[in-house]
Amino acid sequence: MSNKRFFGRTSFSAANLLGPNVDVYLDPNGEICAGGENMKDACTQDGGSPLVCPTSTGTYSLAGLVIWGKNCGMPGVYGVYVSVPAYLTFIQSNLAATG
Repeated sequence: MSNKRFFGRTSFSAANLLGPNVDVYLDPNGEICAGGENMKDACTQDGGSPLVCPTSTGTYSLAGLVIWGKNCGMPGVYGVYVSVPAYLTFIQSNLAATG
């Protein structure tokens, strides 16, 4: 696992969160951790909601979709999102197959 790239691993490694099970529940290749600021996070029943990022052209890019989190909106505790770029080829091929 690339711990340097998956910064949320450190916060979720805390004993009161995932502790030693962190590598069971986090996928550094297909997930993104975001938030970690007070009251800026996904919460209960937000599953599937978008994580968007502004682009240089003034539009937004879909970066992720809410999967899960712990302790909604707590500083230093990130929400976990599926990484849309990691699955973009899969998404595009399935959209093309359905017409």
